[in-house]
Amino acid sequence: MMTSIPSDGCVLVYADSEVSAHTLRSEVVSRGCKTFLCWNVSHALEILSRETIDVCLIDNAESCFDAAKLVSHATTARQSTQIIGLVNADSPWGQEIIPSFRCEILRKPYHPTALGQTLFSAIEKSRLIQDNVRLKQQISNDALVCVSGQSEASRRLREQIQQAAPVDEPVFIHGETGTELVEVAECLHRAGGRSKGPLIRINCGVHSNESFERELFGAPQTPGLPGTQSGQLDNAEGGTLYLNEVESISIPLQRRLLRLLSQQSWQSQWPRTAPNVRVVASSQGNVEELLRSKQLDQSFCNWICGRTIEVPSLRERKADIVPMLERMIQDIAIREGQRPRRVPIETIRLLEGYSWPGNVQELRNVIERACSLDTNEWIMPEQIEAWLSSSEMTANGVSYGMTVKEMERKLIEATFSRFQGNREKTAQSLQIGLRTLSGKLREYGYPPRGGPGSNQRPQLKVA
Repeated sequence: MMTSIPSDGCVLVYADSEVSAHTLRSEVVSRGCKTFLCWNVSHALEILSRETIDVCLIDNAESCFDAAKLVSHATTARQSTQIIGLVNADSPWGQEIIPSFRCEILRKPYHPTALGQTLFSAIEKSRLIQDNVRLKQQISNDALVCVSGQSEASRRLREQIQQAAPVDEPVFIHGETGTELVEVAECLHRAGGRSKGPLIRINCGVHSNESFERELFGAPQTPGLPGTQSGQLDNAEGGTLYLNEVESISIPLQRRLLRLLSQQSWQSQWPRTAPNVRVVASSQGNVEELLRSKQLDQSFCNWICGRTIEVPSLRERKADIVPMLERMIQDIAIREGQRPRRVPIETIRLLEGYSWPGNVQELRNVIERACSLDTNEWIMPEQIEAWLSSSEMTANGVSYGMTVKEMERKLIEATFSRFQGNREKTAQSLQIGLRTLSGKLREYGYPPRGGPGSNQRPQLKVA
């Protein structure tokens, strides 16, 4: 009984003569497989490089001079390709001679059923490997969704993450203020082998030496009270420990942390063994600057920088502004329970023409402010121009942490100033009622409409 083989199985038939190749091909075709026929190694290598081959079937493998080269290329070019070598009964090929090759050996003379069963198993194994590769790629793509855009800079960033994620060694992420350091750390965790474990983040910049130790190890047991407060190292067991602003850790503490994480020892009131965690660290400074300024210990730096990832600035990725906008607006709509805003081409051109000293964080702040201060369907240029015109203040961080009420006042006053005190144009631009605008201006200390100085910013009173 003939073994049923997947009808879309793809087999490369290679033989050392044209006659043998055609004979073997007939056997494979009779089982419903698509075949590629060759008896020249250069032709076989060309086919392997451009086609998805499930099985490479080599006739008289022990006497084929270039069989080793063919097998090596087939197994490295596409990891799913399976090798079947047809050899004489007494041939040591594929066992004693070349034992390292991944190859299924079928000895002559063989029954036709044996060839069918061997082909079936090889194709099934190839398809299973292909499915696993696709699944891993899909998981990796889902994990990298936070890195939006198709620019060359974004593509390089995704490649760096994909290369670093599966390797269980420390990673150092650096970039300018406002770049996606946290998002990249999250991508590394989700795309790596520890994705099922926890991702624990410590903002080192807010801790003293003592509080950092407590954060890592928890509080020691208090006499008379049961139990202890667990630390983040225990919480991160089996997962990823993310140290943000790692340069804020003192040099002595960096050295002690290195001894622990490199499986040596930790001298403290809470002795313990090295944890089962992967460490990811980030900083807004580059490695050379941090070493030069004595913010990083050299040995700790050598360890933590097993791999480094530089997050590009938004200036280098302006082609990605549109997909970033779409994602940000969608996130805001979900969070606020509203329909996503729409962005006209004029607003996109304005955003793409701006230098973005605060990078992605500044873009996010501008869009969130525009959505918070206006419920209109469209985000118009005049709604965001005031925030862009004050870019230096935003870049220096003065505007971060402002309340919605403070942002509202800033936008109203900036728009009012741009229209030289014309309340009708200001109200129209902000898409609010004239009475609402007048009420807001009165609240800010502007004289009533039509009165002296009603179109000027109120002066501060001197006590």
